[in-house]
Amino acid sequence: MRSGTVVRWLLAEGDELPSAGSEVAVEVKAHGLTEDWSAPPGTSSSPIMEVEIHEEGFVAKLLVREGEEVHPDEAIAVIVESEQSISAVQSAF
Repeated sequence: MRSGTVVRWLLAEGDELPSAGSEVAVEVKAHGLTEDWSAPPGTSSSPIMEVEIHEEGFVAKLLVREGEEVHPDEAIAVIVESEQSISAVQSAF
């Protein structure tokens, strides 16, 4: 993927992540896939990917909003270990 567009966040700032550490966090419409991919007939030419978070903690800040473009290896959210750290992160932005 060369870039993508955030379609929908499934988590919000302040949400606690599950203790299992794996939850779909965001849906991203992928642009410029590097592997061969062809859309099924009658569907969008770009797939919607579900991006999981494999961490425990809390969502302190969403860095990319719905409708905005994102690139591989670009941070899209800040995750913190404790709920008390959320306000410190939010005040830094």
